[in-house]
Amino acid sequence: MFLSLATTAPRAADLGFLLQKHPERVFRRELSVGIATVFYPEATDDRCEVCLLLEPDPVKLARKAMRHGGAGGGPNGGSYADAKPYLAGSLLAVAIGRCFNSALAGRAKDRVERLTEDWPVTVSLPALPCRGGPEAVRAAWEPLGYACDATALPLDPDRPAWGDATVCRVSLTGAQPIPAVLNHLAVLLPALEGDRHHFVGDEEVEKLLRRGGEWLASHPRRDKLVSFSLKRQGGLIADALERLDDLAETPAPTDDAPTDDAPTDEVPANEPPPLEPPAADGPRAPRLHEVRLDAIVAVLTDPAREIASVADLGCGEGKLLRRLIDEPRFARLLGLDVSAPLLSRTADRLRLDRGDRGERVSLIQGSLTLRDDRLTGFDAAVLCEVIEHLDPHRLDAVAASVFGCAAPRIVVLTTPNREYNAVWDALPAGALRHGDHRFEWTRAEFTAWTDAVAVRFRYAVERRPLGEEHTEFGPPSQMAIFTRLAAADAVTEEDR
Repeated sequence: MFLSLATTAPRAADLGFLLQKHPERVFRRELSVGIATVFYPEATDDRCEVCLLLEPDPVKLARKAMRHGGAGGGPNGGSYADAKPYLAGSLLAVAIGRCFNSALAGRAKDRVERLTEDWPVTVSLPALPCRGGPEAVRAAWEPLGYACDATALPLDPDRPAWGDATVCRVSLTGAQPIPAVLNHLAVLLPALEGDRHHFVGDEEVEKLLRRGGEWLASHPRRDKLVSFSLKRQGGLIADALERLDDLAETPAPTDDAPTDDAPTDEVPANEPPPLEPPAADGPRAPRLHEVRLDAIVAVLTDPAREIASVADLGCGEGKLLRRLIDEPRFARLLGLDVSAPLLSRTADRLRLDRGDRGERVSLIQGSLTLRDDRLTGFDAAVLCEVIEHLDPHRLDAVAASVFGCAAPRIVVLTTPNREYNAVWDALPAGALRHGDHRFEWTRAEFTAWTDAVAVRFRYAVERRPLGEEHTEFGPPSQMAIFTRLAAADAVTEEDR
């Protein structure tokens, strides 16, 4: 497994300072997957080329697979026979991370000023595994500003009738900062291969966001690349895409605005992503979470409802509040969440130090299962994809707190439709959309619960589908709009 990176930038040999590998020495490092060697065929002021050679160790790889999957196998491992030492893209990404970790993070001991400089580079990959062939390779690299020459290699040069292998010879040329080139390689090599040689968990999401960041958030094939990077694990994919959405939506900081570079642990959008990329000549279809927020905002801004104050219960990082805060009609906004660190990051995102925002918006820590007088007096309350994260036996307490104690005129509640899970291949049969979900309701179960709450607390209820409906399984998400009846003042203390 081999790649080379060559540059003709002025003082080209400075590349060695950025990579922290001396051009006159051969660097060898033993990794968990084999031996990595870094060397320079050429290092002059006019041209510098660095090469990375990885010699995989099949025995180490097989043992690693056994540790993670056991002899019986599993979604991320298996027996010796199941081990996959041929996953070149995944293995090469590991070698890049281990050999060039400082440059990946944008750090250098010397020539620091050159880290952000655009270097003319040529990256050569003699054999890049890619299930989609040359077209998929170009679709991945060209949006990042590279000219991409990709050619499928024959399965056997002496037997052309056998056709092409799922391996391409690739050459990339462009002008990029060196850290950007390395991060592009570390993310896209395993994504194009569509598999990983190792266990994929939450740490892999953090690594993907750290290396992908904003460039992946705006990539036209983002959803597919993320899905392949995370081995099609629905919960991890939804988490990564939700957090990439945050990066895409957050405005660039100005001199008078705080930076927004803190990691996020917001409850992710509760749907697996579409695995097919959007059409190259059209906009990306809105994600379900966007559809959901649009529907909620439409209810809250309906002039006939005369809503001037809103409590977002389970506000997370304040995505809904960010949509409402610039609406002058909302004189009072409140966000409640159980996580104090999350609320701190939400305050930064909302920029509550600007104008009258701090006077109009309050963020409080609390639990929906406890009655809280701070939630009273609002025209409307919203529970957006919240209740499914609670144990079912706590729902009566939540209903009493929201509908009985707080008792707003309008309550908007959304939750996934479990029936629709069958549409997504990324979800195993019977699995929930996220690891933190305690339950998910069918349409009939949602109807039964919302009707019971409406009767108990004297509300009328209207239900609406969210997202494109499937002929058999219905919509991906479902919304209930509760409107308090005039007779609700007669609700007994026992009901509350």
